[in-house]
This record gives sequence, C-alpha cells and structure tokens, in this order.
Amino acid sequence: VKAMLMVSSNDAAIALSNYYGPTSFIAEMQSVARSAGMLNSQFIEPTGLSVQNQSNVEDLIKLIVYIWDHDRNFFDISRKSTDLIIDTNTGVARQLININEFAVRGDFLGGKTGTLPESDGNLVSVFSVPKLGEPVIVVVLGSKDRFVETQEILDNL
Repeated sequence: VKAMLMVSSNDAAIALSNYYGPTSFIAEMQSVARSAGMLNSQFIEPTGLSVQNQSNVEDLIKLIVYIWDHDRNFFDISRKSTDLIIDTNTGVARQLININEFAVRGDFLGGKTGTLPESDGNLVSVFSVPKLGEPVIVVVLGSKDRFVETQEILDNL
C-alpha cells in the first residue's frame, strides 16, 4: 500500500490484486466506490492505467471524504516524504521517495497523483487551511502541471 500511495507502483497494485484475487479485488474496489456514493465511477483493473477506469471530480471528492471518515491511515502514508518497505522473504529494505511534491509540506494532509497519456497529470490533495477552519480538497485533472495548478487554487482561497 505504501508503494502504491507514495510512488504509484503499478507492480504493487497488481501484487495486492493477485493476493486477493483480481476479480474479488476489483469487486471490492467497486463496492467501496458505491459505499462512498460514487455513482459515476467504474474500475476494471487495479492500477488505474486503463482508460476504462473512469471517475469524475465529484466522485473523487466523495472518495476522499469517505476515506477521511473511515481510515485516515491512507492519508498518513501519502503525506510521508520517505518511508521504507521490507521484503518479508529476504529482509531487504527499500526506500520509497514520495513523488508528490506536496509531501514535504506541513499543510499537506494527503493525496494521490495519477498520470496517463490520455489524461495528462491528475492530483487529488487535502490541505489544512487554517483561515477556513477545515481541510480543503483540491482536485486537478488533465493538467500539464498538476502541482502548479493545485498551488494556484490554494493561493486563491
């Protein structure tokens, strides 16, 4: 999970899917989406690399709120700038360096990057914005520079 959230490891997503069984894993992804109220989303594979995996801004916000309410551990992982994973078979440790530029910031509460040739850069982020008194969700889709666009949105709050 750390490798998926911090470095967008597709290998990790496939390994997790294979552990549970690909069909069961995708069914669980769909179930969580429905529990979150995501009525305009579908998932057909675990990595997010297929253009057949579909969602929209409203559904992504619903997912963030659902995760925020049910298991903030995902946010804790995604906001770390570095972490280790250890191969339980060999004992070999591997350092993960978060690809999310916001992971080093104190006001970043968590989020997830995504990139596809068909959709450019995507970024879902949660930030602490003290002047607003509550966390703010920023979703940027189809961007040539998702980090700059996210910062511009924050600057204009």
